[in-house]
Amino acid sequence: LNQPSEASKVMQAAVEHFSGTPHEMRVQIANADLLIHHGNADEALQILNQVTPDEPSFVEARKKMASIYLKQRKNSKLYINCFKELSQKLPNVQSALMLGEAYMTIQEPEKAVEVFEEAFKRNPKVKLLASKIGQALIKAHNYNKAVNYYEASLKNSPEPQPDLRYELTELYLKKRQFDKAERTIRAGLARETGGDLSTLIEHAKLNILLARVRREAGDQLPSVVEVLQTAREIQSRVLKRVGVERPDAVATQRSFAADIACELADVLVVDQNSTDAVRYYQEALMHEDKHHKARLHLANLCLDQDHLDQCEHECVAMLRANQNDEEAPLIMAEVLFRKNNFEGAIQQLKSLLERKKTHFEGLVKLIELTRRMGRIEEVKPYIQVLEDECSGPAYTAGVSYCKGLYQWYVNQPAKALQSFNQSRKDSDWGERCLFNMIHICINPDNEVIGSEVMRGAEGSSASVEQMEADKMALFTAERLMRETTQPNHPRSAVRQQIMEAYIIMLSAPKSKSANEKAHTMFAEIATREKENVSAILGLATAQVLQKQTTKARNTLKRVLKIAWNSAEAEDFEKSWLLLADIHMQNNKFDLAMDPLKRCLHHNRSCFRAWEYMGYISEREHNVKEAAERYEQAWLYSFQRDPNIGYRLAFNYLKLHSYVKSMQVCYKVLEGYPQYPRMQKEILDKAKQSLKP
Repeated sequence: LNQPSEASKVMQAAVEHFSGTPHEMRVQIANADLLIHHGNADEALQILNQVTPDEPSFVEARKKMASIYLKQRKNSKLYINCFKELSQKLPNVQSALMLGEAYMTIQEPEKAVEVFEEAFKRNPKVKLLASKIGQALIKAHNYNKAVNYYEASLKNSPEPQPDLRYELTELYLKKRQFDKAERTIRAGLARETGGDLSTLIEHAKLNILLARVRREAGDQLPSVVEVLQTAREIQSRVLKRVGVERPDAVATQRSFAADIACELADVLVVDQNSTDAVRYYQEALMHEDKHHKARLHLANLCLDQDHLDQCEHECVAMLRANQNDEEAPLIMAEVLFRKNNFEGAIQQLKSLLERKKTHFEGLVKLIELTRRMGRIEEVKPYIQVLEDECSGPAYTAGVSYCKGLYQWYVNQPAKALQSFNQSRKDSDWGERCLFNMIHICINPDNEVIGSEVMRGAEGSSASVEQMEADKMALFTAERLMRETTQPNHPRSAVRQQIMEAYIIMLSAPKSKSANEKAHTMFAEIATREKENVSAILGLATAQVLQKQTTKARNTLKRVLKIAWNSAEAEDFEKSWLLLADIHMQNNKFDLAMDPLKRCLHHNRSCFRAWEYMGYISEREHNVKEAAERYEQAWLYSFQRDPNIGYRLAFNYLKLHSYVKSMQVCYKVLEGYPQYPRMQKEILDKAKQSLKP
């Protein structure tokens, strides 16, 4: 194929050799394939058009012609005509199915319904046609007619129609009519199995679907677990019989048993029953050793529990099964990072991005890891490559998200908002973009909400302009919250509730009723989910704003007992910072150092932790150490936090490092020309001190 002239010679010889034989048309179709490959569609069409209905290759020829008309000529009319001709010359179920699917391909589902219905009238025993009618109605967005059709078909059919029942249930789920979905499943489960293997298999599938209905309806997790256990028990009976009664279906049924065990484990993870979850993931792998989802989720669970060796074992197994696995390197990088093999962690992700530069999840992980290592600048070239080379619509959302995340982490919240805003309507990245935008609007300067120590250290209250900007940001956060869709996953629902509570609390921080309402919302979640760090932090913040500092400190101590995980990294960090702030208010600097060191252990670039440590050094009259710590805070804030710049310049002044002090002053005044006291108290004094 890569040598056109040689290929043409060989093909021409084959055409001459098989001319007049029964294989002539098959060779001609191969010749047409070669012409299509070399871009000669016109000649290919001439050859394919010569194939007559009495030839065995007639169907294949018309399908190839249709493909040329659709993909190369962009002519949907000629595309459909090919299948119409097939249906006229060969009037059977197969040609009707192809014509109907062709109409679906060109977004004319109403005509597809007509074709499928006509074929079903002629062939009422073909169940596939019944299913196709329902699918076409759904694609035409004629949901009510689709429901009526499915219900009538199930009612009038003398035989069980499991496929139609599944599709009707899926339609009810789409319409969020959970009661009707469960009723449809219950009707199918009401059929006695009578010892029939097929019915047993159907019941197992229906129970899995019932579990999904209950999860999406927001039912209590124990009821979901109960249904999945029923499915598991039924499937266990299936496995005992399938080897004897249907040996060819053993692999399929073992795979389905693995799916059930994995689904059960996933629910138990959400229910925070990690012990049983691990057991069921392992059971899934016993049924099917290469069950990727079970091994991937088990690896993630081991990572959350800090069982790094076991997690690494699962990653190696995934890579052994598929050396091009794109998810295992993400987890392996986290494992190596926690084992202090920083270069190994980075290399895992860089290798992945070299293989596939548009692996956005890999780039997101690289951004997060390099940030925690204090080396986020290393990511800039990868983002630049994406911007330069991946500008198509398929990549825009992923590029914007990665760019926005990087900008957020380098302390450019306004630019990050713009980047996230470009992708907030995207189906894949939209939810993450929205929540990140809400986070930025709630806390644009990445401050410790409720901090008393640093507010007092700044020595000035917020300006009227700043107060108005904060008010507008919270208004924007509230508007963005209204854009969030109804979450399907329980964790997303909880996260949404927590964001709503923050907005209520911060929109009127001096309002007792608003604070109490937010306090109640946080407390309910923190009571229900005892290890939800975000809810615990929210509760403690509400307590601080209510001047209940002792309660807040005790609440935050709960976080010290929870194992760190990357999913809640930001909330862990802010919890430790707020706890340190409370200790510092009471001048217990030795107690404050422990949570601050935790921050830096997990995130070297946590500039707030460096800032707090610099403040402690100042209070202990260790000016040199204070300057060194403020240097780190200034570095990791990317020289964009004026308060840190002020403290650094002030300590440089005290150390008689006048040039350094002036350099920092100029940098701060460049971005904040009216920054209070900088000019008079530091810059002018530094200049004066340099005069002979």
